Amino acid sequence: MTLGELHDAARAALDPVHYDYVAGGAGEERALAANGRAFDRYALLPRVLRGAARRDTAVDLPGARRAAPVMVAPTAFHRLLHPDGEQATARAAAAEGAVLVTGVGVPKAVSGISTVSHR
Repeated sequence: MTLGELHDAARAALDPVHYDYVAGGAGEERALAANGRAFDRYALLPRVLRGAARRDTAVDLPGARRAAPVMVAPTAFHRLLHPDGEQATARAAAAEGAVLVTGVGVPKAVSGISTVSHR
């Protein structure tokens, strides 16, 4: 799935106000546009049948080793997207071995989110 396809699926599934909140940026969205242009300058180059026989994308973080260097950025209002809010995000991040960075504006206690992510 491409990033554009992901946006299309989210737009189709979400209330338009909720989609705009998640996909939009602040003010005139100049930083959002600049980030998009910067991201477009990068490409993943597949290296089929090259290099080491065993590949390892793992990363050592303080207190944990993860399968890949993937983190979920701190955001707010997860309940706009799922009834379980931050707890659903914590479960999804844990299931994929990603790190969830919790925002300060979460309506659920951080300890409750942490407990869910370790089940």
